[in-house]
Amino acid sequence: RVSVPPSFKVVVKGRKPANVTAKDFMLEILRHPYIRDGHAIGQIIEYAGEAVEALAIDERATMTNMAAEVGAFTGIIAPDAKAVEYLVAERG
Repeated sequence: RVSVPPSFKVVVKGRKPANVTAKDFMLEILRHPYIRDGHAIGQIIEYAGEAVEALAIDERATMTNMAAEVGAFTGIIAPDAKAVEYLVAERG
């Protein structure tokens, strides 16, 4: 049997400021009490919101990879047209 880990969603509201990176978002998320108190350990984190959608693919990868920094099982971002375009361009 396979069990699906619990999950929670982080919504980054508003537009992404020009001088803010995915790592900046993650450093702020790491400060949140839910994360600091260890509640993300073993969970799946779904990142969403206008600011996340505005990120380039490499920045999205930064966010999902940094899920490990909080002990999460994994981090995900729902695929969109930008992700599909990237995959078609890179993988054919």
